[in-house]
Amino acid sequence: MSRTRRKFNSAFKAKVAIEAIKEQRTISELAQEFEIHPNQVSQWKRAFLERSAQIFEGDKKQAEELAILEQNHRLAQQHIGRLKLPRSTFCYRPVAASEQDLAAMRTLDELYQEDPTRGTRRMSSELQKQGFSIGRDRTRRLMQRMRMKTICCRPLHMLRS
Repeated sequence: MSRTRRKFNSAFKAKVAIEAIKEQRTISELAQEFEIHPNQVSQWKRAFLERSAQIFEGDKKQAEELAILEQNHRLAQQHIGRLKLPRSTFCYRPVAASEQDLAAMRTLDELYQEDPTRGTRRMSSELQKQGFSIGRDRTRRLMQRMRMKTICCRPLHMLRS
């Protein structure tokens, strides 16, 4: 039976680190009280002490970073205006194919090599036989993405003319 991993917010971590810095109780006692491992208390204490000086420097750095971001934002807006593109087109980032899609595409490729006359209906039924939960529309989309076209046999009367 596996335990779910616990996540602690920064306020809780700060509280534990401050208690450890006070050194009124041992790290083991603090770990028992807060129900965490003693190594975790030590890590949080060390991180708190290392980053304590940054608290007073944070305002300057944040102001500088904010100014840079605002300048970049203005430049991007100017470029978008010059290109006359919708912002959604300019900011679009393509999403990579999922592992399930990649596996289905590999299988589609193998099936297409065996018999290129299979259309989307037969391809989707073959994929379903192999355990994929895939419909005809998704099969069509994947085949279009892979630039697969079904080879159709033409009737003889069409070939003669």
